[in-house]
Amino acid sequence: MPEDAVTSLAKAILAKGLVEAQVVGDPAEAMRLYGWQVLSAFHTVPVILCYGEDNTDDVQILAGDEYAVVGIRHSHHLDGADWGALQGRDVIVLPTGEANLNQIARMLLGKATRIRTVDTSDMPSAWTPREAREGGWEKPEFVAWM
Repeated sequence: MPEDAVTSLAKAILAKGLVEAQVVGDPAEAMRLYGWQVLSAFHTVPVILCYGEDNTDDVQILAGDEYAVVGIRHSHHLDGADWGALQGRDVIVLPTGEANLNQIARMLLGKATRIRTVDTSDMPSAWTPREAREGGWEKPEFVAWM
């Protein structure tokens, strides 16, 4: 498989000793939404889009089979993420951490059939789904809140 420009650049930087790192894995895989595999199994339910793998995992536990849950791996992946996976879907953006809601909404325009955000204004500023789980939330509380 031919190398893409990012992989070639990374290898050149490493060869010059400018950084100590290792090129690992498929660059295309890194741009896929975290948990994208659930989308085909949960094709009739809304999709919750989270920021970060830990938040995505915690929301999946809370959401059960009511929602398909996927995540953005890192904020610098917004421009290159594979948003096509959300084509024609009802997407609910759950703002946590560094998520830039305006940028995410722009990326989803023309792809998602509906884009909503969850109002987290009544939550502490650094709230995470893990805190909800540790605070006793289970699927009924989470679904009612959504």
